[in-house]
Order: sequence, then structure tokens, then C-alpha cells
Amino acid sequence: MAADVSDDEDFRSELQRLSASFGIGVIQLDIEEPDSAAVIYSAEEKKVIDWDALNKLAELNNDVRDFLKRVTNDIKAEEIIKVYFDPVLDSGALVKTIARKT
Repeated sequence: MAADVSDDEDFRSELQRLSASFGIGVIQLDIEEPDSAAVIYSAEEKKVIDWDALNKLAELNNDVRDFLKRVTNDIKAEEIIKVYFDPVLDSGALVKTIARKT
């Protein structure tokens, strides 16, 4: 989910490729009206992970690498440590959070 998703053709093409590779949906958030968010690419369940693409992303992006380490640790511990992940907010709390950060 992102408040601003570039309309650049190359960017959108790569975003669509990544969405298809991992089955991850992309949603454009309307920061004034979070309930009116628009789905750009729908999520889809994947039975097989594209490890080559995931490893490439982890090499290029420290956030992806750190996220994968966190998920791996949670799986090994058989417990999700929620403090490492963003909370799920209702619409009102989301608007307040966005307003504080802008």
C-alpha cells in the first residue's frame, strides 16, 4: 500500500512483474479517504516462491533483507513478535498517523 504510486511506464512495468512474481497486491491509498483505496494489482496466492527474484531483492534492498531475517526468525521461534511489524490501523487512526507524518 502506498499513497503515491508513480505513473512512470518502466516503474509500473517492474511493479507489475514483481507483483506477478510474488503474488503481492499493490494498493494506492487515498490519504484523505483510506476506505477509498484503489487496487492497482491484485494479490494472488503463490504455492512456490521465486527464490532467485527474492534473493536479488534482498541484495538490492536492506529493508527486504531485514524483513526476510525477521520472518525467518519468527518461523524458527514459531512465534510472531509483533513489535517488529507495523500495526494494523482502522481508518481514523490511519488518517491521524498520516497527518502527523506530513
